Amino acid sequence: MCGIFIIVSKKNYLDKKKCLDAVKKLFNRGPDTLKYNFYYKKKLFISNTILSITGQSSHNRNLYHSISGKFSISFNGEIYNYKELYNKFLKKHLLRQNFTDTDVLINLHDVLSKDKIPKLLNGMFAYLIHDLKKKK
Repeated sequence: MCGIFIIVSKKNYLDKKKCLDAVKKLFNRGPDTLKYNFYYKKKLFISNTILSITGQSSHNRNLYHSISGKFSISFNGEIYNYKELYNKFLKKHLLRQNFTDTDVLINLHDVLSKDKIPKLLNGMFAYLIHDLKKKK
């Protein structure tokens, strides 16, 4: 199981140490990797603790981003049909050889509408997609 942790401040900058201390309390839910990013001059903190199920997680501390760089993701769960989705929608986008369900999910947002994607997914999951261009 993984953990998703988000903090938003409308007024003040977030304290990096406090944010990291808070998310580390979730680390037992995803003991393989901790990923996080601050956005908007440290007013938004998005993090993810990861237990790798479908592949080896990158040990880079940054959240996963789509190939286009337009989206980032915090993901919890497992998508059972991620290989089929890759073959149908992403094969020409050349994901790395050992792609995961997280890689597929984030990159689907580059090629499909956000409303269509949840209807295609088979699994147990929760996720947050951050549109970096639209800041949403």
